[in-house]
Amino acid sequence: MPTVAGMERATSWQSARVLGAVLMAALLTGCMTQVEPDEEPVETNSEALVHTGVPLYDGEVALTKWDGTRHDLFVIARDQQVWHGWANSPSRVEGWERLTGPAVRGRPAAVAWKNGRIDVVAIDAGGTLWHQWYNGGWGSWEALGSGFIGSPTLASWSENRLDIFARRADGYVYHRFFGTSGWGSTWWSIGGPVASDPAAVSWGPDRIDLVATDSASNVWHTYYWGGWRGWFSLPGMAVDGNLAIASRGGNQLEIYGRVRDGTDRIFTNIYSTEVAWSGWLPTSLPAATSSGPGAVARDGCDQVVTRRSDGTSLDWNTNCTKGCGMGEGQKCCATWWCADRLTCGRASDGEQRCGACGANGQACCPTVLGGWCESGTGCIGSSCRPCGQLGQTCCPNAWGGFCSQGVCAGGACVASMPSPPVPSCGGQGQSCCNGMCNTGLACSGGVCSPCGGSGQACCPGSTCGSNLRCGGFQTCSSCGTVGAWCCPGTEGPYCNNGLTCHTAEDECY
Repeated sequence: MPTVAGMERATSWQSARVLGAVLMAALLTGCMTQVEPDEEPVETNSEALVHTGVPLYDGEVALTKWDGTRHDLFVIARDQQVWHGWANSPSRVEGWERLTGPAVRGRPAAVAWKNGRIDVVAIDAGGTLWHQWYNGGWGSWEALGSGFIGSPTLASWSENRLDIFARRADGYVYHRFFGTSGWGSTWWSIGGPVASDPAAVSWGPDRIDLVATDSASNVWHTYYWGGWRGWFSLPGMAVDGNLAIASRGGNQLEIYGRVRDGTDRIFTNIYSTEVAWSGWLPTSLPAATSSGPGAVARDGCDQVVTRRSDGTSLDWNTNCTKGCGMGEGQKCCATWWCADRLTCGRASDGEQRCGACGANGQACCPTVLGGWCESGTGCIGSSCRPCGQLGQTCCPNAWGGFCSQGVCAGGACVASMPSPPVPSCGGQGQSCCNGMCNTGLACSGGVCSPCGGSGQACCPGSTCGSNLRCGGFQTCSSCGTVGAWCCPGTEGPYCNNGLTCHTAEDECY
C-alpha cells in the first residue's frame, strides 16, 4: 500500500459543509470494500483518427489542449523520438512533426498552461528525464534529473506553474516543480511504492490529483491541497496498464483505466467534492488492446484517445454524459450516488433516479452534516423553503432555528419575542411549527411524530436509526440482513453478521 513521505500541514476548511464532504471522500476512498464494477455503461461517442506522416509507434498517447478547439497529441515513434500532431476536430490530426532530441521511450507527457504554451517531458533508456517546451516555437531539450523508470506525467494549475512526477527504481513517485522563480532545486518523494506510471491533473490553483496502481493492479489516489495527503485506495477494479485522469472543472475528476479481465474495456471513476467517488463504471469506449488511455477535458466533456494494435491508428472518444448519477432523470449509481446538486430518490417509474435539489421548492441536497439548501432557504422537513425573514419560517440549524431578521418564536421569524409566549408547538403530538419539529420528530400531516424508527417516517435529511435505511415514500426500512438493502454508513454501505454488501445489486448476502 502506498505511503506518503514529507507530508505537509493540512489546509484549514472554510465551512462545515465542505469539511463533511471531504471527510466522506477520505472515508470512502480509504475504507470501502472491494466491489464489482457497476454494469450500466457510460455513454460515449467514438471516431477513428485519420493521421498520416507519423512513423509507426508502440507507446501510449499523450493529449493536451490550449483552447476550446485545439488539441495536441504526442507519441514516441519507433525511431525513439517524440512526435507531435494537432487537431481541431476529432476526425483528423494535422501537422505531424518530429521533436528531434534524445532517444526516449514509453509515453511522453504534455500540458498547456495558457494558449500558445505547451510543455512536454519524456524519459530516455538511461533513466534521464528530458523537458521541451513550445512558446511560439519549440525550444531545446533540457535534462531535469536521472534515475527514473517508466513514463512521467505533468500538471499545471496556473500560468508559469508546472509540476512533474515520475517513478524511480524504488517504486516511489518523485516530484519537481517550476514556478515564477524557475525550477525547484530537488526532486522529493510523495510516497509509494507504485507499479504503474503516475497520472496527474489540476482542477485549479494549489490543487493536484495523482493516481497510480500497485503491484496487485489496485488503483490508488493522492492529492495536493496546501500539502500532500495520504494515498487512498479506489477499490472495485484491477487495472491493466496505466491510468489517465482528467478534470472538467473545480471539484471534478474522471479517472480512466483498462480493466484487467481479458476484455480490455475502459472503465471510469468519477469524483465530486460533495459526494465523493462514484465507483467504477464501464464506458462504451472501444477496447484498448494496445495501450492505456490518454485523456483531457474540454467544454464539459472528456476527450479520450487510445491506440490500436496496428501502430498507426488511434481511436478518439468524446465522453460527455454518464450512464448514472450525473444528470436529472438518470439512475442513481451504486451506493445511491448522484453528482453535486442532485439527490437520489424514487421516481414515478419505481426506479431510484437523480433529481435536482437545493433550490427553493426542491428536495434538500444530502451531505454528511444534514440537508443543504441555497442561501435564503432552509431544509424544512425534506424540502427547501424560504426562511429567516420576518414572517417566514425560522431557518433550521443544530440549535433549533434562527432568523436573519427578528427572532425565532414558535417556528416563525417575528420582530420581537411576543408576550404572552406563543402556544407551544414542535413537540411530539403537537402541531408542527411552520413545518418544523424538535429533534427526533418529523412533521407528518401537520403533527410532530416520532421518526427514524422501523416503519416510521424518515427524519429530516432522509436519516433513519441504526440498521435502517430511508427507502420509498420516505419510510425507514430494515437493512443489512440477508436479502435486504445495504445499510448506509459514513465509511460506505455495510451489512451485518458477516454479510457482504454487493453494491451492483444493492443487496446483502
